[in-house]
Amino acid sequence: MRRSFIVIIGIANIALINAFFQQYHHRGKRSLGGSLSLLFRGKISNRGMFPWHVRINKRDASGWTFLCGGALVSQQWVLTAAHCFYIKRNITTNSTWSEDIKPLTKYKIIAGDHELRSYESTEQELNFKEIVLHPDYRHYPIFENDIALVKLSREVILGPFVRTLFLPDLARDLAKPGTVGMVAGWGRTEAGYASSFLRFSSFLIKSNDVCGKAVNFYYNKTVVFCASDLKGGSAPCDGDSGGSMVRKVFLHGKYRFVTIGLVSWGGCLLNNHVGYYTRLQPFLPWIYHKIKKSGYSEWSSWSQCTKTCGVGTQNRTRYCKNSTSMEKHCEGPASQSIRCNIQMCRVPVDGQYSGWSAWSQCTKSCGGGTRERTRTCTNPSPKNGGKNCSKFGPSKDKGSCNTHACRRVHGGYSWWTRWSRCSTTCGRGYQYRSRTCTNPRPQYGGRDCWRLGQARQQKQCNIRRCPVNGGYTPWSTWSQCSRTCGGGNQNRYRYCTNPRPRNGGRECKELGNAKEPRVCNKQTCPVHGGYSSWSRWSSCSRTCGRGYQYRPRTCTNPRPQYGGRDCRRLGLARQRKQCNERPCPVNGGYTPWSSWSRCSRTCGGGKQQRSRYCTNPRPKHGGIDCRELGNESRDCKKQSCPGITKIIPNLWPLCTVNTPTHCKPLKWKLNCKAVQFGSNSVYNLLGCTLDFTARKFACKFRHRYDSVVCCDPVCPAS
Repeated sequence: MRRSFIVIIGIANIALINAFFQQYHHRGKRSLGGSLSLLFRGKISNRGMFPWHVRINKRDASGWTFLCGGALVSQQWVLTAAHCFYIKRNITTNSTWSEDIKPLTKYKIIAGDHELRSYESTEQELNFKEIVLHPDYRHYPIFENDIALVKLSREVILGPFVRTLFLPDLARDLAKPGTVGMVAGWGRTEAGYASSFLRFSSFLIKSNDVCGKAVNFYYNKTVVFCASDLKGGSAPCDGDSGGSMVRKVFLHGKYRFVTIGLVSWGGCLLNNHVGYYTRLQPFLPWIYHKIKKSGYSEWSSWSQCTKTCGVGTQNRTRYCKNSTSMEKHCEGPASQSIRCNIQMCRVPVDGQYSGWSAWSQCTKSCGGGTRERTRTCTNPSPKNGGKNCSKFGPSKDKGSCNTHACRRVHGGYSWWTRWSRCSTTCGRGYQYRSRTCTNPRPQYGGRDCWRLGQARQQKQCNIRRCPVNGGYTPWSTWSQCSRTCGGGNQNRYRYCTNPRPRNGGRECKELGNAKEPRVCNKQTCPVHGGYSSWSRWSSCSRTCGRGYQYRPRTCTNPRPQYGGRDCRRLGLARQRKQCNERPCPVNGGYTPWSSWSRCSRTCGGGKQQRSRYCTNPRPKHGGIDCRELGNESRDCKKQSCPGITKIIPNLWPLCTVNTPTHCKPLKWKLNCKAVQFGSNSVYNLLGCTLDFTARKFACKFRHRYDSVVCCDPVCPAS
């Protein structure tokens, strides 16, 4: 009984999962049930509002198409959903999904994009270097651990429209129920096709109970959370997979956007279902390990304790080294605190001033100077939190001194200094020397030194011409590429004429090369098709009468690729020649039957005859002759002839056993004709004439097919 109950529960779960796949649809390019992917009815964002959001494109038979969204978490790493890189190999079953990673050349990302269907100068296009799927990712029956990292072929260039997104702290769960996050994407709009502009919307994170009840099967809250639109008017849909849900939180000293989850699966407002997101926090160690962040610096020294007693705190900090300001993703806290001075505080002692010190020396010897005296807060010093001495007045006192008038002192120059170094090494420079009015300084109204001459002198030096170092002109335009495809070379030049080196000046070599090469036209060259060798001639289509033989060749030596021409310009792909031209045997064929001949007798059973000829066609070239009969006969005039009343005795000996004994079976003509068969003796019988020869003929050849039949007498019975 228990085993049956378990089987029933298992079947019910499978039915629920199948219902889930019918109810939800895929958010990316493929249409697996459950994959969430668009910002259905979201608002159009301002350009640069989500600078970390990138577009992942995939090349298929129709060209480059939009696949999924992603987020830059460093200059060379993109965070996205793992299911974006799975493809259905067999459409008849859900269990044949497999990785679709190689070749990497069929993927690329576009950073700095805002308008999907037009090129913008802010865009940066980069190729893939590596795709890293989470090792525990499960694609069926539902997406679980749906997270992947993409390493780019080079670093993006950061600017106003391209920025990296912050990762959350390990110890801080930002995807809590009741909080609000934003999602951006180019997913399908209410019109049914992908949005032309990057859209966004805000979503309220739901409780685990709500998330679990919405799907009616196992819901792993440790790696997934769900959210719905605040007003019920938008939802992620086809095209938004892999995009980040972000929140603005206080991090590293200021408010910043932080990713908290990835768009994974759900429905575009289907029955008001919520969208499901990969919870980012559990995967942070895996992310840090894969992208190999630089980590924190060493801890600073502990700060001074905030209290001298009664439990204070000390702090120390560290910073995320070797990273830009937009990607300080270090594992662990950036600061630590400990308790200090936990001993009980003693009774506070207020400070008291000591006595004044002696006055300092006067600042002037006459004309009024100043002097100072000080005292210290050491009688006693403040202790255990006691007050200092500020309430007792200042610790420094100033007073005037030497207030009597001074005698005037006129200024006098000091000695000249040495001549300075020449201002230039060539081309007429100057040297200077000076003296100061300090011997003595003018005081108390005394005159300064201007009456004694100038305080500065100059003289010319290094009058020879200066060397002129060479300078390059601006770069010329790039030369024509040496190849139209497959990687050619082109150069640009600059010349050492701006200015030319003169008077021993340096050449331009120290400024760099005068020639700069670069690779151009890197796209793969078209490969024009070429024919293979001719195959053998086929067997003749006919064994005689002119047949044909054929031989083909294929456009595979090489096959046309990358836009190359096919082989039509090189001639036909198939040749034909005649064979077995000898005439075929013609078997003979009969003409239609002729009409039946006149009956050989008018009564008593005659014969009719008809013929056909082997001329339709005649047998030729060894053909088979007509094997069936060319003549055909049939009975005719079968009615009995009238009886014979007279018997000619002299004719009896001529009768044979085959001659009839009475007239009943004989067939008579109504009008017998007299016929002579080589004799003049004629006998008349019942209006018919018979001669000897005719009687003899009739007895022997009564059934001949003659045109004339004579009346036949009956022989007597033996």
